[in-house]
Amino acid sequence: MTPVKSYDYVVIGAGSGGLTVAVGLAKLSKNVFVVSEDIGGDCTHTGCIPSKRFLHLAHTYHSSKNSTSEISKENIFIKIRNTIHEIEHEDINILHSNNIPYVLGTACFISDHKLELTQTFGKKQIIRFKHAIISTGSSPNIIPIAGIPSERILTNESVFDLERIPKTLTIIGGGPIGVEMATAFAKMDTKVRMIVRSALLSNQPRRTTDIVTLSLQELAVDIYEDIKSFLYNNHSQSFDLFNKQNEKIVSIPGSEYYLVALGRNPNVKTLKLEHAGIVYDSDGIRTNNNLQTSKHHIFAIGDVTPEAKFTHLANNHGRFVVSKILLPWVQRKRAILPAVTFSDPPIASVGLNQEETFIKGFEIDFSTSDRAKIEEQSKLFGIIFIHMLTGRIVGASIVGNFSEHIINFFTLAIQKKVSIFGLSNFMTPYPTYFNSFNNLYVHFLNEFKNSLKHNIYTFLKFHSMRIIAIILWVIIAVFLLQYLQSLDYNLTLLARNLAQLFTSKAGAIYFILIYSLRATISFSATVLTLLAGSLYGFWKGLFLTVIASNLSSTVAYFLGKTIFSSESKDRAKESHIHGSIRKNAFEGILIFRLAGFPYDLLSYISGALRIPFWKFIAATAIGSLPGSVAIVSIGASVKNIENFENIRIDPRFLGLGILLAAVSIGISLYIKSKKRN
Repeated sequence: MTPVKSYDYVVIGAGSGGLTVAVGLAKLSKNVFVVSEDIGGDCTHTGCIPSKRFLHLAHTYHSSKNSTSEISKENIFIKIRNTIHEIEHEDINILHSNNIPYVLGTACFISDHKLELTQTFGKKQIIRFKHAIISTGSSPNIIPIAGIPSERILTNESVFDLERIPKTLTIIGGGPIGVEMATAFAKMDTKVRMIVRSALLSNQPRRTTDIVTLSLQELAVDIYEDIKSFLYNNHSQSFDLFNKQNEKIVSIPGSEYYLVALGRNPNVKTLKLEHAGIVYDSDGIRTNNNLQTSKHHIFAIGDVTPEAKFTHLANNHGRFVVSKILLPWVQRKRAILPAVTFSDPPIASVGLNQEETFIKGFEIDFSTSDRAKIEEQSKLFGIIFIHMLTGRIVGASIVGNFSEHIINFFTLAIQKKVSIFGLSNFMTPYPTYFNSFNNLYVHFLNEFKNSLKHNIYTFLKFHSMRIIAIILWVIIAVFLLQYLQSLDYNLTLLARNLAQLFTSKAGAIYFILIYSLRATISFSATVLTLLAGSLYGFWKGLFLTVIASNLSSTVAYFLGKTIFSSESKDRAKESHIHGSIRKNAFEGILIFRLAGFPYDLLSYISGALRIPFWKFIAATAIGSLPGSVAIVSIGASVKNIENFENIRIDPRFLGLGILLAAVSIGISLYIKSKKRN
């Protein structure tokens, strides 16, 4: 065992995200070390690079079958592997040029500040670190197929190890990987059959996927959708396919190979995360909004987290982590995520992809543009989703050889919340495919005019309870403010009037009622709590305060749940408290109550986020108790306040209140320091 070395930052996994972090930190003169099974990660070795190279070579072969071409079925995989090695060499040079030390191998945690490395040739090494970034990626979900030898079952990791193009191939799965591989192999004259659980590219609008389906069928690809299960028949060497009712619908011939494309699993098994106290599950390593794990000095990025598994998202994660390390106060704002499936033609999408209330999809036939006629292109189509009241662009799904480029405009439009009304003067060069956008604007205006009355009626109907609640809220607030103004309102006079009201025969009921409604105008709970202690004494005051404060938080909770729109809910989700509350509602609210987070604001946000009520109220009752006890005790130290004469101070309750307040503040500071660390 070699001597233990120490580094400020250790990056585990040198894929897109890991390399971004390592290079970024090195350029900031940070002490960084990299350990990875390979350099370049899944994208370089088994994902984006080989698959897109395969698609390019297959398209070239398919387009030049009747002419002389240097591409043949015999050398196709050799060319792909050469490209992988070339790009891997470039990635290694990046590490060398930035003086970043690295080893090829695996890592597992010994503790939350120590790793054991096992290098490729077996040598072990222990290193210490101050911070770690886990970027180990994901692996394909592999399923055994009874009756089929394992060497004939392929994934995207093993398919490029083939020595020749197979004559027949069955692909299990209809997602992006399955569609791209079906396109490439079919263009190489392989007979391809696809077994799809639901629909081809089921997360896309059917109108756009129909174009991709037709294109695959023109390449003689057989597609079997809505297949619940399949069974290999050894006797006939065929597959029996069954629908959702477990009825056999068809038998298809067996193939030379079977490519399984049924999603991916995060690479966490060998990391021994439990030794570092890092929380994870089958979806990946759990992180907060800033990509910090349950140990905040350890980050997790890319495919190893539960977020979408895209190379560009891992790169985005990596760039944020570098920013977070350089500027610790920076908070992550989730970016809009575009995606492209490189079928023929490619299909690109971003944002919403189906119609909802107030969201309408507008079709654009790019094939009618002059540019399409010049280039004799026909499979060009898009659906743009627009909010019919605001005109905001909220989603797009585009099919065409230009879609991977044009989707960037719509990504930016959604990210910046651009309204189509603001694009009335938007110009595009002629002749380009984007000239069709002018037709979209006219189509939207016509639809907007014709549906405006209906949309306003639907909006009022959909938000009727919120509107009524807001009106009642305003009426109550105006009434109370006018009443206070009629009394020539000041704090002393208000306290005297409240004291007289609360000491009347029905005073306790008035106290609970006013305390319960005070959240509607954000009136101070502290003043009422102090009055409770002074007027009713410690025990009765505490009893009434506990009841009234929980009723008050209930009112604020349901106001938040009723009034705040889905957009407000989305903003709340982006806040720094969202992750803490949603992961464990009871614990999250309890911590924020103890930490002194603004009382009413937390109640409103909890309602807007649809936190389960009983978890909310239980955590509120417990978490607010220490503060209530302290304030009631301080109030109980003030005697004869109802007459504002002969006021005297009881040092016992005052001392107790100050002590409890100090303890409460200490708890708050401790919790805040723990959250920062």
